[in-house]
Amino acid sequence: MADDEARVRVRVLQWIVNTRNLFPEATETKHLETVAAPYLALLPPPDRASALKYLFPRDAKLSLASSLLKRHAISVTASPTLPWSAITPTRDAQGKPVFVSADGSSPVSFNVSHQDGLVALFGVAGCPADVGVDVVSCTERQVRDREAVRAGGWPAFVDVYESVYSTGEMAYLKSLDGRGLGIDQKLRYFYALWCLKEAYVKMTGEALLADWLLSLEFRNFHPPAPVAAPMAGGDLSLGEVVREIEVFRDGKRDAAVRMELRSLGAGYMVGVAVRTPERVADAFDLDLGDFEFVTLEEIRERAEGNP
Repeated sequence: MADDEARVRVRVLQWIVNTRNLFPEATETKHLETVAAPYLALLPPPDRASALKYLFPRDAKLSLASSLLKRHAISVTASPTLPWSAITPTRDAQGKPVFVSADGSSPVSFNVSHQDGLVALFGVAGCPADVGVDVVSCTERQVRDREAVRAGGWPAFVDVYESVYSTGEMAYLKSLDGRGLGIDQKLRYFYALWCLKEAYVKMTGEALLADWLLSLEFRNFHPPAPVAAPMAGGDLSLGEVVREIEVFRDGKRDAAVRMELRSLGAGYMVGVAVRTPERVADAFDLDLGDFEFVTLEEIRERAEGNP
């Protein structure tokens, strides 16, 4: 930060909600109206309806947790503290979730991602910042992807994504074929690149359809090692963090963006991206640490303590 006092005021949020084992009795989405009623009650009617519109309970739980986590981020960073009922996230011109106070300021910049039962939030408060996060499951589509690689070969599998990956990234992925790696190892590189791309693009507020997407290139990347312990029993241990990530736009190093890629258990990775437009160095002064697991009950306690 610009000085020690500013550094103290800055807060980084790195949160994960694990919804996989929530409300096991809800075999249909409509059951959540009863078993998840105390948590749904913390949301305004439109957000409740948004969560309950999903066919499968797993998707409804992700939506519920995402809505609550965004409000929780605003609740813990707003100064003065806002009543829970006054917290109304909106979207900016690019569709990115934001919160704007009555005075026009935003107490926190945040981004949310969810996949395969996990919801991740990355945020920065007290310092103007653009942030992006992506959580990727290496197991959710692994069986299908293995079959595709076995059927057509690794290069053909990579070719399917030529509209997303740059020429250099495509060549790098295809080069894995000559390194003696197994299918799952090569797929882990693939998922790592996807996670990095998503986090960066979400930081900008755009989508994977951005017209500059193919000019974005990650070079010499590698996935963090999976946590050695199996995920049986719900293990989500925090694992290796990859910090040396080379980002290029139009062939030039994008030195203004800080990125990290972390393994989570044996089957997940979480990528974050941050830049601080007012002072580039601030992004690299941020204290990026471990992700913290947050429960819906913790969110509920805070909300009900300041309704």
